[in-house]
Amino acid sequence: MKFFYLTTLALLFSVSSFAQLPPYVPIDSLVAYYPFSGNLDDISDNNLNGTGNPTYQIDRLNNSNSALKLASGSNIKLPASLFNFGYGDSFTIAFWFSHNAGGDARIFSTENPEGNFRISNGGGSGRYIIQFGGCCANAGYLYDSLAFPLNWNHLVFTYKRRRGSLYINGKLKSTFRNNSFEKLNYGQRVAIGTKAGSSNDAWIGKFDDLGIWSRELTSLEVINLYNRCPESSTDAITTCDSYTWTNGITYTKSNTTAKDTFVNTTGCDSIVTLNLTINYSDFISQQPTDQSLLISQDATFDIGTSGTPSLTFQWQTDIGTGYQKMSNAGQYSGTQTKNLSISNVTSANNNQKFRCIVNDQYCSDTSVAALLSLYGVSVDNLRNNQIFHIYPNPASNELNIKIESNLLGSQFRIINTLGQEIKQGELSKLISTIDVSKLPKGSYNMLIGTENYSHPFLVE
Repeated sequence: MKFFYLTTLALLFSVSSFAQLPPYVPIDSLVAYYPFSGNLDDISDNNLNGTGNPTYQIDRLNNSNSALKLASGSNIKLPASLFNFGYGDSFTIAFWFSHNAGGDARIFSTENPEGNFRISNGGGSGRYIIQFGGCCANAGYLYDSLAFPLNWNHLVFTYKRRRGSLYINGKLKSTFRNNSFEKLNYGQRVAIGTKAGSSNDAWIGKFDDLGIWSRELTSLEVINLYNRCPESSTDAITTCDSYTWTNGITYTKSNTTAKDTFVNTTGCDSIVTLNLTINYSDFISQQPTDQSLLISQDATFDIGTSGTPSLTFQWQTDIGTGYQKMSNAGQYSGTQTKNLSISNVTSANNNQKFRCIVNDQYCSDTSVAALLSLYGVSVDNLRNNQIFHIYPNPASNELNIKIESNLLGSQFRIINTLGQEIKQGELSKLISTIDVSKLPKGSYNMLIGTENYSHPFLVE
């Protein structure tokens, strides 16, 4: 089943100042966020960058130099304004960590003097303690134990109206009420891996993706942080004429902004951005330059295109049993080029029909059959490819006409090879569908508007 969170998506993608943040990091009330990707920079809008002498290592996602390696002697400090909350405030702290330290090692500390706010392990027992407001009866205090302390673990502590909650790996472990009136920080810089006021009680382990918010995150936001929800990806598609995407919308123009949301196998929102390139099947910009040639002279048909150099050309001729490739037609050459050279023509070539099929990787376009004639009748087959397109070409049942807005309300006329008008109508939409299923197989010309923009096509 597909779920849409339109408000969340609008918030995630409309705030350009948070463009570096992973999509699963809540930006509402975000104070700072540190990915520790080779530096101590805060990538939120507040730029509360840290200082110190860190060593970096592989993170939990196997990215090199993307997590802190903490050991004795590490001295990492963050600005005091990062964590200046009071007992009546709301806040959240979240990070990934592992450890192999004993003693009362500090993971995160504002202790200067002793007390204040700290997250540490208690006596090397594997208990992860969150304590603030001093050391005695009214101090806030809670803890939990990790089953696998050497692995990466995710810790989130939320606080609101004196109620604190500890989450480990996305699950609520314990809660408490704080009755202390002591400040959480006396204006000192925040320390990672030691006490804030000294280098004592050093932490030995790994640390990554620290986030601080000036509000209590919801339990769903905590789970999303742990699961890295939502994820983001790009769906790159190149196709011909039109494409119906996963959101049910049919696109007739290239698109790089459309988004769709799914739920992946872990229950996480996955936001997909469309990167769609539409090519058109009517990319032959010029039909044969001369269709009224005396049969006593050699002829060259030049197809100009608006496509790329990767286009390939295949000439076909009607040798009485239908159109066949030029490789089967003896005196004709140019099966993979723009030019068709016809030599040694005789009266047997009178009214012989030729056509060119142009292919790129995604689309195919067929020229209207060119007619060698004994008569000196010149036919202008140039068409303005910027004004309108028709597809598919050749057509069998339906022919689509895609026009620019300035042609809305124009008349279209279908003309056969004898110059007779066999169908006409009004173009009231940007894309109109014409029924050609009852037309005899053969070559036709589409005329649009009073200026008679011309577009040849085939019915097969």
